Amino acid sequence: MSDIYNLIETSPEPSVRYIYKRYFLRQDEKLTEIIKLRQEIKNSIRVQSMLGSRDAQGKFPWHAYQKWNGSFWTFLVLA
Repeated sequence: MSDIYNLIETSPEPSVRYIYKRYFLRQDEKLTEIIKLRQEIKNSIRVQSMLGSRDAQGKFPWHAYQKWNGSFWTFLVLA
């Protein structure tokens, strides 16, 4: 079982490590490590690619509720 925990804790995906440390290990959100993970998530390729289609005003070029692509769905996934 510890192999699974090690795999999660060393995941290349920062959101996986964040969820594990924040909600499974119950680490405080004010810890430097947790704050750094949140910044890693914000700057991750996954988040940047999801938000990359926005224009200069921050709007997506498609309808907000377009199935799976609209801003509603994008922010739901990012939440």
